[in-house]
Amino acid sequence: LDARVSSLLGAKKILAVDDSITYLNAVSDELRQEGYDVVQALSGKEALEVLEVQAVDGILLDVRMPGLSGNETCRIIKHLPEVRRIPLLMLTAAEEPEALSEGINSGADDYICKSSDFTVLKARLRAVLRKQQFEDEYRLIREELLRKEIEATEARADCEIAQAWAVLSAGELDQFFAMSLDMLCIFDLDGHMQRLNPAWEKTLGFSAAEMSSKPWVEFVHPEDRPRALEALAGFRSGVEVLQLELRFLSKGGFCKWLLGSAAPALDRGVVFAAMSDITDRKQLEEQLLSQN
Repeated sequence: LDARVSSLLGAKKILAVDDSITYLNAVSDELRQEGYDVVQALSGKEALEVLEVQAVDGILLDVRMPGLSGNETCRIIKHLPEVRRIPLLMLTAAEEPEALSEGINSGADDYICKSSDFTVLKARLRAVLRKQQFEDEYRLIREELLRKEIEATEARADCEIAQAWAVLSAGELDQFFAMSLDMLCIFDLDGHMQRLNPAWEKTLGFSAAEMSSKPWVEFVHPEDRPRALEALAGFRSGVEVLQLELRFLSKGGFCKWLLGSAAPALDRGVVFAAMSDITDRKQLEEQLLSQN
């Protein structure tokens, strides 16, 4: 999170779009003197092509341009999920209220009249960039807090389940296995499954007989297998409760992220474990990181 927030504080890249090369060079020079990295485009079409290959922090867009107008270009940008959050300022020589209303309705974040004095433009640009930065920082912090809350809740639930197993009677254990939606299992200290519930087959596709035919570590993704072997060693040494987050191989060839807790009962030579499928959450986290 610290790295992601700190990246918001770096030099900002601005896409300046205007069909007048004279004005475009003038505004670019002013912004570069302020420390901005400026990318130029001479039309709406060219601006959209730039946005396909470059990430920018802000857009200055002229209203009157041949081909795609500024308002049309703005509407397209604001309908593209990957760039719609970028602050966009419309630039125009017209001061009519209708022009202002049309620009705002097309999705622009601000509307500025062109002038040879760039003081107002630079001030308004700083304002929208600062506003977007605050929103991004708040969003990242909110996502991180939500992720930690979900993990803590899941970990507490798994630990409570694993610890409760040791005191269940045989009849209670049968009932617990039958009703639980979690992936429950009992395995020996070598990792061979002694008992597992139907949730395993539903999640990974392997039957109970297949899962019991070899140590469960062999169903773990090769990159995560060293940690799985380390966990087995921890059970033998008497670790009371161990939280696990591992990728398992499914029968269909896909990887499944499983999170859970395990508690050994050394006097009986077994380990009780409860796992949950968190693949969707992992994919969502990767998607958020990719979008950010």
